[in-house]
Amino acid sequence: MVFVLLLALTTTTLAGGLTLTSLTERQIAAAHRRGVVLAYAADAAANRVLTGLSQTVEWATVPGAWTSGPIESDDGMNARTAALNTALRARFPVGHDTPVWRLVSTVGGPVRSMVWVADDPNEVDGNPGADSNGVLVVRAEAVTSLGARKAVTLWLERTDTGVRCLAWREVD
Repeated sequence: MVFVLLLALTTTTLAGGLTLTSLTERQIAAAHRRGVVLAYAADAAANRVLTGLSQTVEWATVPGAWTSGPIESDDGMNARTAALNTALRARFPVGHDTPVWRLVSTVGGPVRSMVWVADDPNEVDGNPGADSNGVLVVRAEAVTSLGARKAVTLWLERTDTGVRCLAWREVD
């Protein structure tokens, strides 16, 4: 009788441990899947804007006035833009040439994507709303309703044959 009780206790403990391990693995897999979906969504948003920029003949006004479709702006996006600009001023404190992120595209849904454009910090024309050297920086973010976020930054150059991506990287 004692042996049967010990066997039942051992079996119950093992079953509980396996259940806990299975639930943990499912949560890890779901987080990984969510991260992959967000990375693809951010990349797709950046590519959508890249396509629009490749069809734009004049880049001089892109940092100050160009958009890539309708923009659904709200307090959250305005706050995010302000936070990105604060971080940009801290990273590139170059006075009148400090770049300014400007929201140029949004797409709603379960995964919301937003894209900002800024002049590159290496330019010395004194106007962050105008491009004079053919190089722009694009930041695309994808966000879930729960706040999970992935972002990519692209450095783009205007060439005689179109647009060339100088750098692409996932950022925080």
